[in-house]
Amino acid sequence: RTTLQDLESRAGVGTTGGGTIIPIKDVIRMAAHATHYLAVKEDITARKEADEAVRRRKETMERDLASARLVQQSLLPAHLPVDGRVRSAYRYVPLDAVGGDFISLTVLREGGFGVFVGDVVGHGVAAALHVSMLNVMSDRVCRSRGRSPGEYLLEMNRRLQEADSSVEVIPDKVIHLTG
Repeated sequence: RTTLQDLESRAGVGTTGGGTIIPIKDVIRMAAHATHYLAVKEDITARKEADEAVRRRKETMERDLASARLVQQSLLPAHLPVDGRVRSAYRYVPLDAVGGDFISLTVLREGGFGVFVGDVVGHGVAAALHVSMLNVMSDRVCRSRGRSPGEYLLEMNRRLQEADSSVEVIPDKVIHLTG
C-alpha cells in the first residue's frame, strides 16, 4: 500500500497549471476537495446519424458500381470472330470502375466482319450508360448496314440523335473486312 510519505519521497513536489511548485501532500489535499464536472459542449447525434447515412449510401454506390462493371464487362465480346486472315484480341481496362470505351466485332451474314471501336467522352457511370446504348445499337445497325461503313455510321448517328440529341458518332477509323 502506498502512503503519503512514499509519494513525497518519490515525487516530492507537484506543479500547478500556472507553474507554481507545491509539495505533493498539498496536491493530494487540494484534489480531495475538488469538484468534478462533466459538460456536454454540443450534441453530435445528428452529425453521427448523417455520417452513418453517408457511409451506407457510399456502400450502396460501391455495390452498384461493382454490378455496373460486371454488366459492362458482359457486353464485351466473349469470343472474338475467327478467320484465317485475321487475328483479333483486346484488353479492357477502364480508368474508373466503369468506363466509356467500347468494341464490337460482328460476323456479317454476307461474310466478313463489322468492327466498331468507340470511346465515349468522359469516364464513369454516364459514359458507361452511353456505351451500353451504343453496344446494343451497334449490334442492330451492323446486322442491317454492316457491309457499308458509310451507311453504318449514318444510321448510328440517326439512331443516336433520336435517343439523345447531344450525342454524335465521330469516326476515327473505319475498318471494313470483306469475305
